[in-house]
Amino acid sequence: MAYPVGTQFFWGIDSAMPANQSLTFKDVAYNSLYELVVDAYGKPDFWGRYLDKYAITTNEADFLHNNGVSIMLIYGASLTQTNVESYVYQDGLDIAQDAVRLAKQLYVQAGTLIYFDLENWSVHYSFLEGLADGMYGDAYEAGYYTGGFYATMGGNNDSSGSFNSSYCTALSANANVSNMYLYSNEPEPGCTTQANKPTYTPHYPSCNSNVTVWQYAERCLETQGSDSPYPNGIVDQDISVSSAYDLFWS
Repeated sequence: MAYPVGTQFFWGIDSAMPANQSLTFKDVAYNSLYELVVDAYGKPDFWGRYLDKYAITTNEADFLHNNGVSIMLIYGASLTQTNVESYVYQDGLDIAQDAVRLAKQLYVQAGTLIYFDLENWSVHYSFLEGLADGMYGDAYEAGYYTGGFYATMGGNNDSSGSFNSSYCTALSANANVSNMYLYSNEPEPGCTTQANKPTYTPHYPSCNSNVTVWQYAERCLETQGSDSPYPNGIVDQDISVSSAYDLFWS
């Protein structure tokens, strides 16, 4: 995978918990999750937060911006596997426009990138086309924001994965799909500090190797035990290339 000369790589976090939420972790009180992340791993360049369920607020956005952190917007915490695997073109249009509506309510500036979280679920190629047309086509307010797909992508040059197969079909059928940025959540070598982040090597579909964000670790800041308050971890860790980072909410 080759990126243009001068491409920069930025380290970040994504979470369902607000960055400005206070908490106690391993008997230490922190004024915010952000403070805990900085203490444990280093200062993030960006922070991924949702527009729908677990939604970011203007107060949290101001908190992150005041700390010099850009915001990677994600839509999809409210989606379920049962729904997504039955969704087709019109569902994609509707979801894209809902994401635009929610972002505008937060006064997110035009051009900001919004990733649609599809997890590791099977998706119909027409649903991907609907999302792309909802962001770039003739739909109401299409073109106001930039869109992308956040999904499990199989091994490099693999066309058999559920997302890869549908994505490559949609890409060949609809020019707007080529405008959608890619955010891969595989492979996952594990949690690191900012200084020790891995070399950028995300998985990508056979038809497009230009992945712009890589979630390389999940369930970081996990605590053990049956009565643990954070058995599934609190944050995930990501690396973004500059072409995507430059479109985050800043």
